[in-house]
Amino acid sequence: MTDLKTEPVTRDVEVERLAAAESFVETWRELLGSSLTDDYACSLTCVEAETAARLLRAFGADTTAGALLAAHASMDEPYDAHYQQADTTDGTGD
Repeated sequence: MTDLKTEPVTRDVEVERLAAAESFVETWRELLGSSLTDDYACSLTCVEAETAARLLRAFGADTTAGALLAAHASMDEPYDAHYQQADTTDGTGD
């Protein structure tokens, strides 16, 4: 596999990479904007979910990134990075 950080890159390669990243983000924004967020987010590791969210945010898809992380967190176990303990209070203050 090519190391993307050390390989010399031409402007044409950079333009192609940016176009590919934009296409990826738009495709996943549409996909995750539907009811599939839960389906995909729960099968990602924490690192994968964070990486996907970072890329989505870099292209202005903040809402999609947030939805992805929220869906992912809902399936995390107590030892996982995004785990959110369920609220067991009944709202009465007791």
